[in-house]
Amino acid sequence: MFFLKELTHIIHLHPSYFGPSMPTYLKDKLHQDVEGTCSGRFGYIITVVAIQNIGKGKVLPGSGLAEFNVKYQAIVFKPYKGEVVDAVVSTVNKLIPSDMKFDPNGNPPCYQSEDQQVRCVSRLRPR
Repeated sequence: MFFLKELTHIIHLHPSYFGPSMPTYLKDKLHQDVEGTCSGRFGYIITVVAIQNIGKGKVLPGSGLAEFNVKYQAIVFKPYKGEVVDAVVSTVNKLIPSDMKFDPNGNPPCYQSEDQQVRCVSRLRPR
């Protein structure tokens, strides 16, 4: 299920990025750091929708790095037990149930049973 969540992230910034374009760099760094990641508590972070607040930075002693606390809104996907989702197979490897046989010599490699076949770009509805 998809949710719109308010989250926070701490960004460490090297002194070479201090200057007038620092807010733009912080926004880009936030997108790079969090989009596509998975958190057990919130699920998969799909995309950052809005940045609500970039806190005042604190210079860390000894390193010169600045630490910024960023509050943002993101669309997250958290699958629940028993939830049915639509999916497309992107890669096939040897991790699959024992009732199917792996064919590494197939083009592309795939899993086969007597009545089913799973290969790249197959459409699935896993639960």
